[in-house]
Amino acid sequence: MPQNSSKKIKVLLCLLFISLFAEIFLFNFRYFESLSLHAPSSTINSSEFAQPDNSNLDDGGFDVNDNSSFIISPNVPVNSIKINQSGILSFTVDVKYMDENFSGTYIDAGEWTVNPNVPGSNYIRFITAGNCSKIKFSFSDMSYSMAITSIELNHPYFNFNFLRFLLFFLILLFASRLRRRGLWEKPYDINDIRQFNATCYVYIAAVLLTVLLYCGSSQSLETFSRAVGSGGDCYRMLTEAFRHGSLSYIEQPPQALKALSNPYDVNARNFDYFFDSAFFHGKYYCYFGVTPVITLLLPFNFLTGMYMPTAFACLIYMLFMLFAAILLYYNIVELWFKDTGYMPFVSGSIACVFGANLFWLIARPLFYELAVICALCYLFFGFALLLAALRGVGKKSVMLCFSGLCFALMVASRPTFIFYLIAAVPLLYKILVKSKGKNRFDYKKIAAFLTPLFIFAVALMVYNFARFGSPFNFGERYQLTVSNVQFDKVTNLAAIPGGLYHYLFQPLAANLTFPFFHIVGASPQTSSGWYYNEPIAGIFNFPLLLILFASFYILRSIPKERRYERAFITLIILASAVITWLDITLGGVLERYTLDIGPMLVFVSLILWLEAFRYLQQKDAGVPAAKFFCAVCLITAIISTLCCAVGEDANQITANPALYQSISNMLQFWR
Repeated sequence: MPQNSSKKIKVLLCLLFISLFAEIFLFNFRYFESLSLHAPSSTINSSEFAQPDNSNLDDGGFDVNDNSSFIISPNVPVNSIKINQSGILSFTVDVKYMDENFSGTYIDAGEWTVNPNVPGSNYIRFITAGNCSKIKFSFSDMSYSMAITSIELNHPYFNFNFLRFLLFFLILLFASRLRRRGLWEKPYDINDIRQFNATCYVYIAAVLLTVLLYCGSSQSLETFSRAVGSGGDCYRMLTEAFRHGSLSYIEQPPQALKALSNPYDVNARNFDYFFDSAFFHGKYYCYFGVTPVITLLLPFNFLTGMYMPTAFACLIYMLFMLFAAILLYYNIVELWFKDTGYMPFVSGSIACVFGANLFWLIARPLFYELAVICALCYLFFGFALLLAALRGVGKKSVMLCFSGLCFALMVASRPTFIFYLIAAVPLLYKILVKSKGKNRFDYKKIAAFLTPLFIFAVALMVYNFARFGSPFNFGERYQLTVSNVQFDKVTNLAAIPGGLYHYLFQPLAANLTFPFFHIVGASPQTSSGWYYNEPIAGIFNFPLLLILFASFYILRSIPKERRYERAFITLIILASAVITWLDITLGGVLERYTLDIGPMLVFVSLILWLEAFRYLQQKDAGVPAAKFFCAVCLITAIISTLCCAVGEDANQITANPALYQSISNMLQFWR
């Protein structure tokens, strides 16, 4: 056997042994801890439960409902409890106990969720100080009454979790690969099959996570059908309207809504209506971008006669968007950073996919998210094709035409993204304007780029005029939403300080409860007027984006021959600032709105990091710089992915509690 192969096998066996040892002794340390305490084991049957409240005893056990409680008196040290039940329903139990340390006061042992579909969830672990005189169980979150048959004390639970074992092994394998000396000095070369495969693995991992989050959402239960269905899904209703040649929804608003003198006053709408639709001159309209309908939902309906679930459309566009993000990053590196290293390239590809909070959009795939996913997809494709044309890939006129088409579809999906077009100007100037000669302007290529933009601009203006009497009115001023948006003005300067705090600096909550990093809502103590405020994470929670504070100094160091790169970065930052202003004053504060700026600022940050890395390479500090950059990208990707894991309104938890709890139990091994 070749020496290299023998060495690799030995390394793999060593990593497998370490993983096995960690799974048995590290991740199950509570099992061995319980054994070492030598507390006597016992079983307390339901007939021995005392002081029942809102419950009763029968032959099947101790029947409990919401707000039921009972007490047991072990009079022995306790380090683990197993709750035995009849039935398959989950419930929450709050546990308190008295021991010899505080003999007259209950000590809180925490709130635990017991789910029969999750192995080990009926085990509760804590360690009493000496003999435990009383343990009180209080029940809640019960769908129906159920019976507790017995309580087992000090029967330790050993849980060999194969997925955790495999995950730990893969982490060790990844870490061992990172220790290879030549890896950090290896140059970037996408033609190297290993580097190409590494990029493919990043995309495959992103696809798997996307599918997992989609399947874990309640929206994945939506089915393909020949009827629009109820629920007020604006994209399904707009598809139905277009199919019948109408610009407004087919279903008419209630007469009560038409009779209101001010239908935009939320307090006056004490009846059923289509929430988050636009109401104008007695008809319902969709104020969300039309692109998902004309590119996917309507063609599918014409071909099959069925309506595609909006969540499934989110899934499709999400997969395209992730590919577009990697394609954009690849073109950035190919154009400006071909002298970078293999590890910085791979690290950056991980960050641009996993570090931009993109998975927040698929954790709860509603029509709100579809508009953003679609816009980001075409934004990434638009810039990727433009950079490819700048690189000289393919026929420039064709690349520019498709780039212009993507930008047009982007604006038609989320109109505020039009400000990103300003960042395309220096790139277009580089392509379309010659430095010398009489015919400085390449009118053919200019027409190729502008034609789809012009056609869509005219079509959108006609569409808006036909609906709302103005070519520039998309209907956002006629929303039936949580507030009267007609009072929202871009001149509301009082909202800016608080809004900037939320968008930039609103901290994440970090604790030992999965997913460990939590997006939270908090209002700064400022007199900033009213604005819509929901849980949000400031972009500077993510280490990769902290380099934006040094952008001025890095931009100054970019040489004159790469001034188009410098202009591109500057204009993306300015466009992000304008979009942030509009979101704060016209929309409010919401994590979904940060996706208007976060992903593009991630790409800007990657460019700035690669510029800094290039400078450090010239100072013979390439290897430590590459390692630091890799660490920043991985930490950003981990924090971003975890804080997106539950989605808006904790959709992943409520839709699939068993899956959420299984993952929680796997990772929270200390509990």
